[in-house]
Amino acid sequence: MIFESYDGTPGLIGLIVPENLEQFGTLLLPEVRDAIAAGESVTAIGWTVSAVAVGALAGVAEGGWFEVLSFYVAPEYRGQGGGTFLLETMESLLEDLGLSIRISFVSIGSEHDELAGFLGHRGFAPAEHVGYGMYAVSLVEVAGIHMLKKPGKVKTRAFAEIDPFMLKRVGKEADVKMLPLPEGGFSSETIDRDASRFCGGESGFAFIVMEKDEDGALILSVLVNESDNIWKLNALLADALAVVVKKYPPETKLYIPIVNETSEKLVRYLLPGAKQTKRTYEKEL
Repeated sequence: MIFESYDGTPGLIGLIVPENLEQFGTLLLPEVRDAIAAGESVTAIGWTVSAVAVGALAGVAEGGWFEVLSFYVAPEYRGQGGGTFLLETMESLLEDLGLSIRISFVSIGSEHDELAGFLGHRGFAPAEHVGYGMYAVSLVEVAGIHMLKKPGKVKTRAFAEIDPFMLKRVGKEADVKMLPLPEGGFSSETIDRDASRFCGGESGFAFIVMEKDEDGALILSVLVNESDNIWKLNALLADALAVVVKKYPPETKLYIPIVNETSEKLVRYLLPGAKQTKRTYEKEL
């Protein structure tokens, strides 16, 4: 199935399937690429110009909506109408299925501001609060919170101080219990092993994982308490934040994913300067 543009936009659009996935792989988020390779129910289309893959859009149908999971146009091909070409093509497919379209993303820079403007121009409107997103705060604001100024009730240890074999066993136990873990587990190279903290033993453990992305920002990616001591969460959080405040420049951004109402209230209470960075745009078709 091949689509041509009606307004002179160069190139063609076709379906992305496992057989041609390699051609578009770098234009898709890794988890989306893996899902397509595994034959999961992901609908994806790719834009090519002179047989070169330069853009891709992919998502899944859920509850009357097509949730966009990945949307990217190579920088050198932007401004040529490819983004609109991809969206219009997908919208034409979705109309036949009675689905509307929704896209959510974490806004962390000017590129995402441009995306928001582009979606608005294409008829998308900001959605009401949909699920939980991610908050961002600078380490300048983190340094001033009260919990860093009080001695902790529970002692924690850095991942760097822990026997790797014990940490591996805890990781396996967490995996068996289907607890959240960083991508790649505790051996991931993105983990800051000083700021990531642990307390307890192989049973009754608790841990926090702090990761650093390629742009230098920090992500509090995992916070788990498998013990009956509620103070462990406070201690882990306080000790992890104390480390990053000392270790990184004050302008460094810290991103905190929100998974439920309790974690959102906690972030708002402890870090009142944190800002919601998730944006969701919808368009009914």
